[in-house]
Amino acid sequence: MRQSIKRQPKSYLLLFAIFILAMNLRAPITLLGPLTNEIKLDLNMSATVAGLITTLPVLAFAAISPFISRIGNRFGMKNVLFSAVLFLFLASVARLLGGTTLFLVGTFFVGLAIAFANVLLPALIKMDFPLRIGYMTGLYTLFMNMTAAIASGTSVPLSSGLGIGWRATTGIWAVIAFVAIILWMPQLRKQPRESVASSLHTQPTVTKVNMWCNPIAWAVTIFFGIQSLSFYSMVAWLPTMLSNTGMSPTTAGWVLFTVQMAQLPASFGVALLSDRLKNQRSLVLVGGATFFIGFGGLLYTLATADFRFIWLAAIALGIAGGLTFGLSMMFYNLKTETVREASDLSGMSQAVGYLFAAMGPTFFGLLHDVTGSWLTTVYVLIATIFVIVAFGLFASQNKKVSFYANRRR
Repeated sequence: MRQSIKRQPKSYLLLFAIFILAMNLRAPITLLGPLTNEIKLDLNMSATVAGLITTLPVLAFAAISPFISRIGNRFGMKNVLFSAVLFLFLASVARLLGGTTLFLVGTFFVGLAIAFANVLLPALIKMDFPLRIGYMTGLYTLFMNMTAAIASGTSVPLSSGLGIGWRATTGIWAVIAFVAIILWMPQLRKQPRESVASSLHTQPTVTKVNMWCNPIAWAVTIFFGIQSLSFYSMVAWLPTMLSNTGMSPTTAGWVLFTVQMAQLPASFGVALLSDRLKNQRSLVLVGGATFFIGFGGLLYTLATADFRFIWLAAIALGIAGGLTFGLSMMFYNLKTETVREASDLSGMSQAVGYLFAAMGPTFFGLLHDVTGSWLTTVYVLIATIFVIVAFGLFASQNKKVSFYANRRR
């Protein structure tokens, strides 16, 4: 396998292409949150319509993810990834050129394009870097999360501070998508018809795994889904929770930034560690413990209006979110034998998981409206920790999805 890696004459170009693509997987979405009020005023949106700005891309993830593996298998992963990046650029530009309808449609299609890379990148890494899965997964999630934090943190200073407006600010990230197009062009000339179904193991027969009937696949899916629901709900409501408790909106924004930055070392570190362990149960327990510290600190802050421990809670929430998200990405490769299985598991997990993530902020906002308190919301989030840990421990057992498929033969 070492030879298979060395035979790639432009492997470094592929590495660069993967990392620049990863920079486009969150930033085009996260930069819009701080700009929502400005976009709402400029496009004359209602509050309800403005709420779709961050919800539509996540719904797009859920809608298309189950079909991406089949599309990648039919047309080749690199071909599909190039098409996705091209589509991402076109959708990013289109949403800047019109009114509310074009903006929302463009934002939805941005989500569709990102979904293809979300699902296929883990399988591509399994195929092209089989001996560097942890390292490569850690690096691309690091690039993804780092640029997401930078995009959300700099959008208002660029738009309002420099006075360039939300359209130009959003357009900056469209330029990065254009760079990704250029870097992916050479990949079309190499193995243009490679199949997602190609195996990394020289097995005489490989049992086809139905992920939707597989216990480990469902454990991975629920682990990813509930951690996504918890973390994205926190990201959506944390500044509001803190400002309602008496913290200045500016400081509350920096708390959220701290959460996002704390993800970076956690997501990178878990990718390096997870494939070196016999099972990943210790990492699941650390993730559950840090979620508990984070939500516990937040609960104390909201109950007492004492902000002394909120920064520790923010760091804990970031570590927990980065660790569980990074471990989810690693599960797609650690729990599968072939590239096709990795792609199928990734597609199923992200379809269900991002549906949870899309519903989370709305559910917790409704819960707050009904109870009149953010404390109830945090109690429910603490309860989700037990679900995350339970399914994470089951997924972490030293078995792959093919184990249950073979038992049914």
